Amino acid sequence: MPQLTRTPVYVLRNAAAGPANPEDFLPQQLQQMFGEELVVVETHTPEEGEQAVREACAEARIIVVAGGDGTINSVINTMMRCDRRPPLGLVPLGTGNNLCRALGVPLDPLSAYAALGSDQRVTIDLARASFAGSERYYACVASGGNSDRVIECLKHEEKAAWGPWCYLRSALPVMADLQAYHVSLEHDDGVLETPLWNIIVANGAFAAGGLRVAPRASMTDGLLDVVAVRDGTPLDLAALSAEFFLGDYLEDQRVTHLRTRRLRVEAQPELRFLADGEMLVGQPFEFEAVPAAIEVVVPR
Repeated sequence: MPQLTRTPVYVLRNAAAGPANPEDFLPQQLQQMFGEELVVVETHTPEEGEQAVREACAEARIIVVAGGDGTINSVINTMMRCDRRPPLGLVPLGTGNNLCRALGVPLDPLSAYAALGSDQRVTIDLARASFAGSERYYACVASGGNSDRVIECLKHEEKAAWGPWCYLRSALPVMADLQAYHVSLEHDDGVLETPLWNIIVANGAFAAGGLRVAPRASMTDGLLDVVAVRDGTPLDLAALSAEFFLGDYLEDQRVTHLRTRRLRVEAQPELRFLADGEMLVGQPFEFEAVPAAIEVVVPR
């Protein structure tokens, strides 16, 4: 009689994120939940991470990612190249943890591990960006313009010391010298050409350490939310910043908000986009919503 084997639960952890000791990031309740089914893989290089994801997609019933937004983004991109994609469990160990915020996953790692026992699943869309002969997926937000310059100013030590506030701290020198970009946006309903400070192409609401940059975005509607902030004066920026923190800044006259399945972006000077922690270079950019792309474990 053939021996029955259990389908494993893979825990993929980026060694550069979060606690250094396994007992600190792999709590006892997780071992109690899954027992001998548990397979823990710690990765040190992108190549190791990709290989681990491929193996997990072939064998696992759940893939648990313990890391930050960049780690989750890398896992998702490898999963999308696999024929089989098990449900994804999330444990936040990064600075922003934006996908966890969007899906209501606890930001405390121990609570997030406990939530992995949930039988609740949500199937979410992804966004796909095509550029310079390359193709990348992301779950939350791609931003281009002056927000990209903010990330350039950001140092690793600041992320460690300031946590999510590091993004606001890094923005101060950029806000004093904003660059305007003349942008062409081809979307489902036409073409928009205008000078912009910034553009956001969002599948989810959060970016930059929990800022709700696309407050009306949904991960289940099959559409991208595009938020374009037009060029203006320093007083315009001050007023817009206040509206951002106090309410729904999408109603501001300097902001254009649209929903589209596809978007083509070209700009002068050339734009780069930061998509869930990964820099994308090489316009024109073509963005597309990918409906019902992956399944994620969420709390009851």
